[in-house]
Amino acid sequence: MTDQEPKSSGCPRWIKIALAVSLAVNLLIFGIVGGMAVRFGGPDGPPRMSENGGAYTHALTPKDRREIGKEIRQQFVEMRQGSTTLLEQYREMLEILKAEPFDRSAAEDVLGKQSGIVDQRRKVSERALLNRLEAMTPAERAAFVERLENGIERGALKRP
Repeated sequence: MTDQEPKSSGCPRWIKIALAVSLAVNLLIFGIVGGMAVRFGGPDGPPRMSENGGAYTHALTPKDRREIGKEIRQQFVEMRQGSTTLLEQYREMLEILKAEPFDRSAAEDVLGKQSGIVDQRRKVSERALLNRLEAMTPAERAAFVERLENGIERGALKRP
């Protein structure tokens, strides 16, 4: 017999971090879109997500996006248990979906738990954006505002 330890069958750490960052950016966009839909949704409905979700992100400089990404990654590392819980809840949902008859109440419970985790992650992304905006000099913030205004004027937030 050899004294080799069995290899872990889990994902490499860098993949988990990359997925967390991707999720964070998506959640940031989702949160912004949701807030705008509530605030600006009129008789014609909310603005289209594909056109407005990234308005804040597009107005950031690459350096600002990197800094926000670093902060989000750090927060997600600290919230690592949430990822495990979310995965377990997806597995729980699979079992619910496979069962007959369909248990709507159980599915709602799992979705509610997942929404809490997703909401927590969205808040991390929002805090990171706000922290970065707060750290900007007045000149940097003015440039951000100009880029945001230009994006809006180009039609990023206009209805079709």
